[in-house]
Amino acid sequence: MVDGKKQPIDIGFAGPVWDGNLWGETFAALPLEVGKEYQLPVYQYDSGKGFFFVNAVGRKKLDTPAGAFDAWVLRAGLKKDEQADYYVGSGERLELGYAAGPSSQHLGGDCGALR
Repeated sequence: MVDGKKQPIDIGFAGPVWDGNLWGETFAALPLEVGKEYQLPVYQYDSGKGFFFVNAVGRKKLDTPAGAFDAWVLRAGLKKDEQADYYVGSGERLELGYAAGPSSQHLGGDCGALR
């Protein structure tokens, strides 16, 4: 904002980019294979153009409140030395959650008390 007025953002890209706020959905769309590394061009509203660095490090059974899933384990982030673990369903490609230090998110749970 400049002087309280919204300013449009017009940025040219040489090719396609992923929206930087749709991480799990983006990773679920990749042709995942253990041991492969991916570098995806992204755009984030708060940091502009950049890249996601994604490593498919393994697979595991992941238990969530919504059930058990076979999952891809991915290490991903906007910097190679600052990455979080993401979990993506290996059957049905769902974002199952992530873990980053003391923070995490997972599929399932009951938010009924929030109103």
